[in-house]
Amino acid sequence: MLEGTKLKLVRIAFIIGFIVIFSGIIIMVVTFANSVLPLETSSEQSEQVEVVAKRIRSRGSGGSGSTYRINYTYIVSFKFSDGSAKEFKVGKNSREIYDSIHEGDAGMLTYKERENIEEKIKNEDMRFDGRRFISFKKDPNVTE
Repeated sequence: MLEGTKLKLVRIAFIIGFIVIFSGIIIMVVTFANSVLPLETSSEQSEQVEVVAKRIRSRGSGGSGSTYRINYTYIVSFKFSDGSAKEFKVGKNSREIYDSIHEGDAGMLTYKERENIEEKIKNEDMRFDGRRFISFKKDPNVTE
């Protein structure tokens, strides 16, 4: 009889474990769908802008010595015709793109953005997940 009780407890523990793991997977899928898919399905936008600032964010990861790695994120702030400014990551380790853009440059910015991103997401890292830099083409008629 004692073995039968142990077997029942093992079955119950297995079922509870399965439910917890399955629930975690469902939560991850729903979170992904709510955060990434709206950006992927939003249309590209192009607007005339001016570059107002640039910065580099670095983060280290890994162990020490030769296994330590630094990741750089290149961020550019653009001023829009309505006076608003928005920051975009030009991509992790995209030094060439970042170096080709200078403060004061004017041109056409192409990007994607979730609707009402500023209202929904306050955290800087999350805000970048809701906004994607596609390209910036300098206006050839504007000289630095």
